[in-house]
Amino acid sequence: MGAGLSKYSELTKLIDEALSIGQQAADKTDDGGTANLDKLVISGLKGVRESTLKNAGINCYKHWSYAGDFVISRSYGQGNKNTAGIEAAKDYLKSKGVDCYVHSQMD
Repeated sequence: MGAGLSKYSELTKLIDEALSIGQQAADKTDDGGTANLDKLVISGLKGVRESTLKNAGINCYKHWSYAGDFVISRSYGQGNKNTAGIEAAKDYLKSKGVDCYVHSQMD
């Protein structure tokens, strides 16, 4: 593994843990509600290439408007399930010191 990839191994581990926690939260939630496009965004990575994060095992894509922000490619359902999962994942990452937020967009 190259030096660049090992630099992101802790972030990869934290994201994997957060997504698992998000799935647990989503599994406990009814999938009613609106089908908004809520996504978890990791920020503060200006100058980092999307390919670097993907090579480190982070399934993401570059935010279309903000340099250094990457959208995590994960959904937990359509309505309330997705919201619960994304919010739980964000809360976990924030508790671990990861700069992140939820991007909400009407579909």
